[in-house]
Parts: sequence; structure tokens; C-alpha cells
Amino acid sequence: MAIVVAFAYQRSRFGRMLRATREDAAAARGVGVSVHRERLLAFTVSGALAGFAGALLVHELGSITTEQVYLELTFLTLAMLVVGGASSLWGAVLGALAVSGLSSFLSEAEQGVTVGATLDLPSGTRLIILGSIMALVLIIRPSGLTGGHEFRLRR
Repeated sequence: MAIVVAFAYQRSRFGRMLRATREDAAAARGVGVSVHRERLLAFTVSGALAGFAGALLVHELGSITTEQVYLELTFLTLAMLVVGGASSLWGAVLGALAVSGLSSFLSEAEQGVTVGATLDLPSGTRLIILGSIMALVLIIRPSGLTGGHEFRLRR
């Protein structure tokens, strides 16, 4: 649902005005775009989506504590954004899929998993590997895997 809302917002008039405020705020103001209003609207929409996601998380887990959403979840979210790229929706989705898949596999590998041979990683290896991948992406390709480009279907 969040991807659909983000895609629709990105393609709307408001999304184009928000992109204009990101690229050049002075030029956007010059053509009549209220920079403050557009950024406040984007902040409100993202806050509503984050609240919805939090409600779904509480519904799934039953109850939630600060340890569940503290540093590790923040680190994973940041890794998803860095790996995929912050300037495109396609990059955010690709980064989320790649990092969550790798994180899930490494979490299983810390418990011991058989992939041809038995893979048993020490506890904490998952975060070290994800941090290394994030640093590598920042060094080699600072704009993320997608380079800030959107996915487009040819007509």
C-alpha cells in the first residue's frame, strides 16, 4: 500500500511541485510553489504512512517494546535507503527487498542453516555484514544501486 501511495503522490501535481522544491527552492518559489506547504504536505503523508506501518507492526506482534524498534530497526531502514538509493521510489523498493532478504538469510545463518554445507555464523555477524555492504555501496556507488533512476516500462 505504501508503494502505491508513494507512486501516486510522486506522479501527482503535488509530487512534481515537491521535486521542484528539492531541486531548486528559489526557482520553485519563483514559479509560485509554496516550498513550506509542499514539504509540510509530504511530511504529513509520510507520517500517516509511518503510523499505518506502526499499527500493522503492533497488530502482527501483539505488543511492542522499545527494544524491538530501537537501534537495529533504524540501522536496517537506513541500510535499505543507502543500498537502494534515496532519490527514487524504485531504489527504495529495491533496497528494502535486497536488505531485508539478506538480513533474513543472515539471521537464519546465525542460527545454523544448510545451504549445500552447514553455515553457522557467530551472533552479530548479520549487522557487521550489512554495515560493510552499506559502506561499500556508499564508496562505490553513492547514489545507490539504481543511481537515482526510476523504473519505467516502455510503451
